[in-house]
Amino acid sequence: MRFAAESRAVLQGAVEEALQLQHNYIGTEHLLLAVVAQPDTDGARVPVGLGVTRRKCLTRVKGMLQQIVAERTGQ
Repeated sequence: MRFAAESRAVLQGAVEEALQLQHNYIGTEHLLLAVVAQPDTDGARVPVGLGVTRRKCLTRVKGMLQQIVAERTGQ
């Protein structure tokens, strides 16, 4: 399947984000992180325009994932 250059970059970025977080899957959180990491792209225009940065997004994603794990493990 062929993808545009920006799409390929986001998909590769999502893989890198997942690896950095030591996840064994690619989820929407990884795609979002990859999109906002490239603020000059069309896909990032809206979230970046709303003030979303990779750093803010990463902080929020990590917090939400920790909360999910805590709820599932009863901690």
